[in-house]
Amino acid sequence: FSWSPNEADSGLSSVTMIVTDEFGLSDTALSMVRALVGPPYKVNIQTDTVYLGEVTALDVSLRNREPLGAFHLLVHVDPGTLAVLAVTTVGRRAAGFEYFNATVNSGITPGDIRVIGIADQIGGSVTPPLDPGDGPLFGINVILSTNSGLSGLFLPVTFVSRDQPGGVDNTLTDALGVRVTDSTVGFTTGGFLMKNQLLAGVLDFLNFLFAFSSPT
Repeated sequence: FSWSPNEADSGLSSVTMIVTDEFGLSDTALSMVRALVGPPYKVNIQTDTVYLGEVTALDVSLRNREPLGAFHLLVHVDPGTLAVLAVTTVGRRAAGFEYFNATVNSGITPGDIRVIGIADQIGGSVTPPLDPGDGPLFGINVILSTNSGLSGLFLPVTFVSRDQPGGVDNTLTDALGVRVTDSTVGFTTGGFLMKNQLLAGVLDFLNFLFAFSSPT
């Protein structure tokens, strides 16, 4: 049996194996195979397609194969193209963390968003670490600029480091409070793809004409 999975195959999969002997008799067995591809931890910024002036949320997701105790992330947006309204854990994986804080325009660089989450703080009630899993960790609520010059462009949202080497920017901590080795954490940036407003307007007009000429 040989299988070369890619990162999209990570996780538990069912595999059906059929064995045939020299007399032509066969039997079938169903087995569960867990594929572990890519870094043990992966932090991903969503990519979304939006309109000018739209109010939306961009998720920052985490895939972790081991329990997570804390995270310290520094995300950067272009303040000339959008405004950050809030950073929220509602409905996300970090919702149960004892401590969560997001500082917009952190430091001296406009557009930096410093986000810190700690599952269990010392001295309080005991909160378990974040179980292994995959999904949105927190969301960044924004309103996009209405500048028509941005139509059709991609507005990146990235991870940045303002620290000295070995600093805390974009680091994770395991369930025991030990910093996760940097080489075991992968980061993927994302952003907003701005819809072409002119093209979208033409399509909306054509859809209106079609609906008007073909009433149901």
